[in-house]
Amino acid sequence: MISFFPRRPRIHLFILALILVWILFISAPAISQPTPQEDTGANRPAEGSNPKMMTLEKLAKTAEWIVVGEITKTEARKEEGVYKVYTYVTIKVEQTLAGGPSAEVVVKIPGGTAGEITEDVPMVPDFAEKERVLLFASSGRTSPGTLELLGANQGKFLIIAHSGREWAIHEVGEEIAEKIKECKQPPDKCKELAGVTILKYPEVLDDIKKSIAKH
Repeated sequence: MISFFPRRPRIHLFILALILVWILFISAPAISQPTPQEDTGANRPAEGSNPKMMTLEKLAKTAEWIVVGEITKTEARKEEGVYKVYTYVTIKVEQTLAGGPSAEVVVKIPGGTAGEITEDVPMVPDFAEKERVLLFASSGRTSPGTLELLGANQGKFLIIAHSGREWAIHEVGEEIAEKIKECKQPPDKCKELAGVTILKYPEVLDDIKKSIAKH
């Protein structure tokens, strides 16, 4: 007679293995899901950061507003938005090259100092009262009645008098502007100033206006 008893231990071992696998499965810890992190601002998209380079022709074709004027007021405010602080820059308009007639315009830029909060935003130009500027801007998307610069700092040109002419120079800062004024040569010849190389648009303002008029 053939006995089947020797095979039973194998069946028992197989069943025992299945039971152990099942126990391990139900006792395994659940896969943890990532916990949402509080927004500290480190990953916020910077408004105007990494803008595409724009030629003067591109700025002129794209801008809804192109104005020459003097900055009369800057006011930083705390707001809810991508940033906690926004600065409102009021410009007394001397000449409108594009856009509707207006005695003044207000440009809204991200960043600034409001009370105890200071927020610096890359690629956003500085504005100071009594500066004369040439601005390329579009209508504000978040604040009706305001303008936004085109191409971040590419939309601001500082106007200075030099060599009997007015020059429009890309955002360079007040310190560099003073160095340019002190330079004995015209701005387009003064390449090395306080360790900064002026590469873009040190041009005569009237020549820029003529170029804009073509577009």
